[in-house]
Amino acid sequence: MRSKRWMGIAALAAVILLGAGVVVASLGGADAKNATTSATMSAGRDLVMTPDMPSTPVALENTSSALPVPGMPSRVVKTATLALDVKRGRLDDVYSSVLGTVESVGGFVASSNQSKGRAQLTMRIPASRFESSIATLRAFGKVTNESVTGEDVTAQFVDLESRIRNLRTQEVVLLDLMRQARTIQDSIAVQSQLSGVTQQIEQLEGQRRLLDDQSGFGTLTLGLAVVGVAAADPSEPSTLSGAWSDATNAALAVIGGTLVVLGVLVPLAMIAAVIGVPVCLIMRRRNNRPLIPAPSI
Repeated sequence: MRSKRWMGIAALAAVILLGAGVVVASLGGADAKNATTSATMSAGRDLVMTPDMPSTPVALENTSSALPVPGMPSRVVKTATLALDVKRGRLDDVYSSVLGTVESVGGFVASSNQSKGRAQLTMRIPASRFESSIATLRAFGKVTNESVTGEDVTAQFVDLESRIRNLRTQEVVLLDLMRQARTIQDSIAVQSQLSGVTQQIEQLEGQRRLLDDQSGFGTLTLGLAVVGVAAADPSEPSTLSGAWSDATNAALAVIGGTLVVLGVLVPLAMIAAVIGVPVCLIMRRRNNRPLIPAPSI
């Protein structure tokens, strides 16, 4: 009887202990769950879900540091004028040296003029070698005059690029509308707009090419003069040209005088012909009339 009683007490104690364990376990699980949820929410502040992969978290980049923006190279139209005095007998050598220097840097001579004791060249030199080329040319003689100017056209170039890009977008849209046109009237309307956009693109691209050429190649005007040789006065022509001019003026004067005389004589001759011809005819008729003999008494 006692054994049965102790067995009942033991079973009751076991049931109580089991219930307490379940309660403790549930409370611990809730705390762990809350801790996990809190950690997840904290970590979620630094995560973002990608649109195409909703189940894959991706770390959000730090946007406080701005990415470096690549700078566009500046475009400057460079122009320079350089005058040099060279020694006697060295003009041809210096002229050839200048041509070689320009060709060695990838430039070219746009125009040149050479006369007695003087020469002038207009050259196009790559902008990246412009200053160094001027420094090289200075050594060919004594510098008597020098000027260098530069005009920054970067803003103009960027503006042209932006306008061309926008017009290209309009061109694509109009071409798509042209393909979708159902009537001839719609096609004509779209074609008219497309022609205007195309014309604007061509004009802007021409301006861009001009700026690109002017900024890509600087213009250098070089003057060479032999020391002691006076410059020819363009107002004083040479002897041969003066003689030719005098002969031409004399011939024109003779022709002009002849025309004046003819202008006076021709009207007088016409008037004389109008009056004289009838008079001559009348006189001839009178002379040809037969004489009537006088009657005898």
